[in-house]
Amino acid sequence: MTRSAIAAILVIGGIVACRRLPADDPPNADLPALNVIAALPGASAETVASSVATPLERQFSTIAGVRSMTSSSRLGETSITIHFDPSRGIDAAARDVQAAIFKAQLLLPQAMTSPPFFRKGDPADAPILYLALTSDAVPLSQLGEFAESRMAQRIAMVSGVGQVLVYGGSKRAVHVQLDPDAMAAHGIAIDQIEAAAQPGGQFGMLAFRNGSPIRLSDVAKIVDGVADERAAAWYNDRRAVILAVQRQPGANASEVAGEIRKLLPDFRAQKPTAVSVDIVENLPESILGFTEFDQDASFQLMVKCQREAAGVLTQDPAVESLISILNGDTGQLFLRLKPEGAIRDIRQKLAVLPGIKVHVWSSVPRRLTLTSADFGELAEWAPKVEARLQALPDVQDVTSDLPSTGPQPTVKIDPAKARAFGVTAAQVENAFSVALGNRRISNDPVVILELPNPRLFSNLYILGPGDKLVRVDTVATLSMTIGPRTVNHTDQFPSVTFLFDLRPGAAIDIDKALAGLRLPPSIHVKNR
Repeated sequence: MTRSAIAAILVIGGIVACRRLPADDPPNADLPALNVIAALPGASAETVASSVATPLERQFSTIAGVRSMTSSSRLGETSITIHFDPSRGIDAAARDVQAAIFKAQLLLPQAMTSPPFFRKGDPADAPILYLALTSDAVPLSQLGEFAESRMAQRIAMVSGVGQVLVYGGSKRAVHVQLDPDAMAAHGIAIDQIEAAAQPGGQFGMLAFRNGSPIRLSDVAKIVDGVADERAAAWYNDRRAVILAVQRQPGANASEVAGEIRKLLPDFRAQKPTAVSVDIVENLPESILGFTEFDQDASFQLMVKCQREAAGVLTQDPAVESLISILNGDTGQLFLRLKPEGAIRDIRQKLAVLPGIKVHVWSSVPRRLTLTSADFGELAEWAPKVEARLQALPDVQDVTSDLPSTGPQPTVKIDPAKARAFGVTAAQVENAFSVALGNRRISNDPVVILELPNPRLFSNLYILGPGDKLVRVDTVATLSMTIGPRTVNHTDQFPSVTFLFDLRPGAAIDIDKALAGLRLPPSIHVKNR
């Protein structure tokens, strides 16, 4: 499970925890936090961690009042969350983080296509409420546009709102599926297609050859689709667009939720016809679930398994409503129960479903983190720690973010050849991201360049000096390597985090439970 997956668990988990504590006083919810996102298209998780996350973390560690810092790096992207001492104001902390990003940029790869950016808040904070948009007549892309441009932006202006996350919007996108052979025949490079998509460019017209125009349709197939094909959401049994609203540290959750409720009449008056807008608040009658799937499961299979799990839960007479979210390779389930309602044997009902594992927590899951300067050492000992936790009679639903490994496409650039041909590493990395299908060259509208097969990367051309075409495989090689799908850090060190629940009324002494393992002194245990 990835660190981002664990964040998803805590987003939901915090909701239930709020029922067990005084109002507006969930654990650690009032620590100022910032989330930094940085992208290096096409780079492996290990490369992103070492060349992007690590330089940023070093700069952030010099900021006054940093209490803790975690990061999760995966293919092409890293997410870094910084928590500050309560004495630090969030605005002052944000200024310091922006200054640190500016300093770090000199150390970051030139192939980064955009600078790192940050948002106020922790992506793992508990939403104070959800809003669900459903319709049998309006397409999801239109629902998503209304949710993003009208609702999310307006809600974000409410005093005390931290951020608004939108799921399942299926934002429309144009997929440009390139034909490398046709591009070569017409003498067209990747750079020319990207330049034509910029403001002022003529995207349909790429160049002239012997007085004849070369159009985009001559070298590519243009397909109308969605920006993220591995995301979906449901409200009860209907496809939906879901808005999850988080509060700022220190804000009163009840007051913020009340201000958002006041906006509902306007939203319902402005919404497209035949669209329903429902609110699901984090009231005591709620329960949570987090879903994992087989490592190589297709998105279609994930949808099938997620809906089967949701179907089992909604058939229970105690359930009033259910929100189900798929995002990448993990899922979330949030149940609102009827007053005084209770689901019996929930784990047993879900355990029999094939292809999916549902973790169920009755409160914020316990969290145990191992750190070490040697990731190999962590990889050796983390399974032993997980096995020990699973063997404890009062512990249930143990999971971790120990990354799985698998084959990953990797590009290796020959610096000497790149200099000789006058091309840059950024050009090669851009071509590689096209091969992986995640090269977004425009946001309005969303335009994504892709290849039908990543191995066709070697057949692409980039522009050298004097608009000379340079075939990518003359300066770089593509290979498949085995490596971790994610790399996680806690306070700048490689880490593995475990989440687990305790049976009602149970307590546990982690130090005593792990004493028999004789962990190496170089592995540090953080229990919170």
